[in-house]
Amino acid sequence: MFLSVASRFAVLQPVEDLALTFASPVQQRLTDAVRPLVDIVTDYSDRQRLAGENARLRADLERLSVEVARLRENEERVKTLEALLAVRSAFPDETFIAASVTGRSPDALKSVIILNRGTSDGVREGMVVLSEGKSLVGHVSRVTANHAWVTLVTDPSSAVSAYVQESRATGVVVGTHEGDGMEMQYVRQGLAVHEGDTVVTSGEGGKTPPGLVIGRVTEARANEQDLFQQVKVQPLATLSRLDTVLVMTSFLPQSPEAPESE
Repeated sequence: MFLSVASRFAVLQPVEDLALTFASPVQQRLTDAVRPLVDIVTDYSDRQRLAGENARLRADLERLSVEVARLRENEERVKTLEALLAVRSAFPDETFIAASVTGRSPDALKSVIILNRGTSDGVREGMVVLSEGKSLVGHVSRVTANHAWVTLVTDPSSAVSAYVQESRATGVVVGTHEGDGMEMQYVRQGLAVHEGDTVVTSGEGGKTPPGLVIGRVTEARANEQDLFQQVKVQPLATLSRLDTVLVMTSFLPQSPEAPESE
């Protein structure tokens, strides 16, 4: 019986070999034909997966960006509060409010900044404005309920009574049309004024409290033919890059008293 079965398998073997010979190319063609479809399905699945991952990554990136922006804002608030505390410690008898610079005058001939504080915050026309470094920035020249316009010390219309700290030479610091530069006018000949000297407010005229730093002398020329020296002053603060300023709400300008009539 075993020999009979074996003989049958031996007889069928050539037939199977022949069938496989003809079937293999057909099977290969079918495999080759189906492979692009499989690849398309696989590629589509991969793309769907990648699209989902990209969407999640973009959402994570957005959340992180928002968090970074929030932390930066908190950092700026902390810096502002620290600056405010430093100014308050330097002027313990005065009160201040911090304000952000929200704009500038479009007129190139004027040096004016706009603040996000107004009468609703206690700001009044004529109030003194300082930088975070405690130097004089300018005076409030216009104010509404929620905004204030500050004329900087470099504006041609600005005039502040001052003196040179080292020599006590007095004069008036006025703005010019030369960028951030200023001039100290009416400084008498013979008084020692040197580059690097500090210029501070004198308080004369009641417009500004005394002792506020305005800037430093960048040039001093004495011509014997002139009655006064030519003194150039640079603001201590970088006025073109102001972000936050401090309004001195405890000081209002005083008008000079008129002499009594006899």
